[in-house]
Amino acid sequence: MNLDKPCKEWQGAVNNKGYGKLAVKGLDWLAHRYEYTKEHGHIPKGLIVRHLCNNKLCIEIEHLALGTYQDNTDDQRRSGSQIGRKGNSPRAAKIADILEGKMTAEQIAVKHKTSRGAINKLRKTLEPR
Repeated sequence: MNLDKPCKEWQGAVNNKGYGKLAVKGLDWLAHRYEYTKEHGHIPKGLIVRHLCNNKLCIEIEHLALGTYQDNTDDQRRSGSQIGRKGNSPRAAKIADILEGKMTAEQIAVKHKTSRGAINKLRKTLEPR
């Protein structure tokens, strides 16, 4: 893992969740999973490929790591410390506004053209358990 290396962003097609996608020999892949598999081989059942840089389009092998869904959720909860790295995603911008604590959920929702409920839901995922 080397987060000092810059992200290498996927330049091809993107799915509706913001991840790079491609087809290889008739199989559909998420770009980060494809890159990880090329470098490290099979992804064991029950594990996922996490973006340690919190950038869904990143395919830099040094930023990708295997983990569980819980690991990924924990990464997302801690992502406030990573916002400076990615910073340009809509989700990261909302998280930054929530963590800053200077706006109400309503103000954040208006700024980001979303619902107050969506902001409150995101805020709950950021609360420590």
